[in-house]
This record gives sequence, C-alpha cells and structure tokens, in this order.
Amino acid sequence: MKTIDRIFIAVLVVVVCVSGIYAVKSFTKGREAINVVGEGQVEVQPNEIKIQLNAVYSGAEQEAIEKFNQEVKEIQQQFGSQGRIVKRDDNHFLDKREDYTPRCYARGFEIKAPCLDAYVTLQATGDNLVEKGRRLISAFEDKKSMDIKNIYLSVSNTQEVVNQARELALKDAKEQAISTAKTLGVGLGRLLQTTEYKIDDGYGDQENSYFYTQHFYGSEALNVDGVETLKIIRKAYLTYDID
Repeated sequence: MKTIDRIFIAVLVVVVCVSGIYAVKSFTKGREAINVVGEGQVEVQPNEIKIQLNAVYSGAEQEAIEKFNQEVKEIQQQFGSQGRIVKRDDNHFLDKREDYTPRCYARGFEIKAPCLDAYVTLQATGDNLVEKGRRLISAFEDKKSMDIKNIYLSVSNTQEVVNQARELALKDAKEQAISTAKTLGVGLGRLLQTTEYKIDDGYGDQENSYFYTQHFYGSEALNVDGVETLKIIRKAYLTYDID
C-alpha cells in the first residue's frame, strides 16, 4: 500500500471517530450514551386567512368613517360568502389643535388632520386561501388610502398531522442512533430518555386541538415561494445506552 493511501485511510478513520464521539457523552457518572436529534415535518394546506388593513382618510369624521365602511365592504366581497369582518380595531380621528396639527400616515405619506386612522381585520375560510388573499390585495392596490399591516395563514384541528410529525421525528432519531452505533462499532442499548418539543405552533381551546399560524408582513408576503403550504414540525431528542 502506498504511503499516501495509508495517510488517507488514517485521516478518514479519525474523521469518522470524531464524528461518532460527538454523539456520545457521559449520561451519568461512569456511563456513556448515544444522543441524537430527529426531526419530523408535515406540510398542510391552510384553512383560514386573516388580513389586517389600515386605512387613512382626510376630512370630517363622519364622512371619513362612511368612506372607510364602504371600501371595507367592497374589499370584503372579494372573499365571497366565506369572508367576514372579525375585528374592528379602535378608530382614531385626529382633529386640528391650536398648538400643533396632528398627522395620519398612509403608505409612508403624511395626511394632516382632520383625518381618520382606522384598522379592520378580514377573515376567510375554505380552499385556495392564498389565491383569495392575492385577489383581495390586488383589489385595493390602487387605493392609496389603504395598506396591509399583517397577514395570518392558519390551520386548525391538526392533532393527526402533529402526531405524524412526531412519529417521523422519533423514527429519524432512532435511525440516526442506529447509524451512530454502527459507525462506532458498538451495540445500541435500551432507550434511556426521550424529549420532544414543537416548533412554531400553538394550542386551541380544546386540549387536543392544535393550530398553526404563519405570520407575514405587507402586501408582497403572499408572493413568496412555498406560502401555499404550512409546515408543522416536531423534534425528538433520544438518549440510548451503549451495549
């Protein structure tokens, strides 16, 4: 065997051993264990979208409110029968004062008082929500008085999907443990500890009712790649004894 070949093999063995040793640490005093991390990911379609709008109008208070209500009604129709107003945030009407003139802001532009600064959140459920959201956004792109503040895509009642992600994470972790033990030339012993945690989802009102929400900013948010599906992710940390 050539000298260069022996050097290459020696380096390879060192790299493999160092990689394997990284996954082995003392679990208790005088005891070694294999620690691995597995990840499970399941993609789902959103079943709810919420869009928070901010609108600014100049002029008398009642006139501005009526204009705001009319434009919200027109935009709501873009969602069809599945769309509704879920929240009307406090409207702020700014009037002129003797000491200074307050200002409202729309898309970065200043509007001097008197002006109305209003917020509303629209919601829609069903299918093709991203496309519906895009249509809604395009419907008021020419309305300089209105701007999008937040967009939320959600999926609810996903306990089954969460369980799928959990099982995938556990499977991935176990496969890594088997591979690590094989690399080290040791036997994989009994499972000593399991730790799991979720990523970026929450819990509904019911104990086993999960929901997942993805948060976007601005009107361009629904044009990013992969926005049509939401990712539910679980991670699992497993610790195995070494035979």
